[in-house]
Amino acid sequence: MENKLLSRYPLSNPYRSWKQDRFILSTFSPGETSGKPAYDPNCAAKMRNAVKTCADAGFNLLESGWVNKEQIEAALPMCERLGIDMIYQNMDLYGGMQHHHMDRHITVDDVRKVVDLPRPYRHVVGFYI
Repeated sequence: MENKLLSRYPLSNPYRSWKQDRFILSTFSPGETSGKPAYDPNCAAKMRNAVKTCADAGFNLLESGWVNKEQIEAALPMCERLGIDMIYQNMDLYGGMQHHHMDRHITVDDVRKVVDLPRPYRHVVGFYI
């Protein structure tokens, strides 16, 4: 095969050097959060349902992109209970793209505070920034 991007053995090769063990899906904000001051009152329940649906479908790593405080607080205990790893984001604190949330100056201390928030949860494996 010419122009291979990665030097991996074919999946049918018993001597393969790599095996996928994480299957990621982004929840990307179930419920209405489109920059409104008042979020969807059902967003936490919708987030719990999204996490459960992802777990039932066999995903074991979720990205919590574009979620608010209520959604991430609903997702973290569900991930712990179901054994799903989480890449954490809380859009109420940081994150964004283009003109959304990008006008804030974020300091190292701000990042430390954000990293400390989910510290009690052992299934938080990274941060979406």
